[in-house]
Amino acid sequence: MRLGVRVGKGCAGLLDRKMRNLSCEQLQFDEIWGFIGKKERHCNIDDAPEIGDVWTFCAIDPKTKLVPSFKVGKRDVVVLHLGPVTSPLLAVRAAIVEEFRNRESAEAE
Repeated sequence: MRLGVRVGKGCAGLLDRKMRNLSCEQLQFDEIWGFIGKKERHCNIDDAPEIGDVWTFCAIDPKTKLVPSFKVGKRDVVVLHLGPVTSPLLAVRAAIVEEFRNRESAEAE
């Protein structure tokens, strides 16, 4: 597991350095479901919190197929870093767009 964490941190650093000044004109948002260990409906209270359903939320440029931002985790407000959410996909869309705008404004300064 330590190797996976190291590789993940390296990839995150690489993406943070390389994904700058992108010419994305349009972004589409999607979510992909998977599970770790077993599906959520088979989880017990005693199971580790990492076990069960996992979601990958992605922003995709339809023209270039570039994925400038993504987030992996449970489908809850802790992962989304937002207040109460009625639609996780809409919340992720708002968070990704805000992050994209923050990067652009930080680079403009």
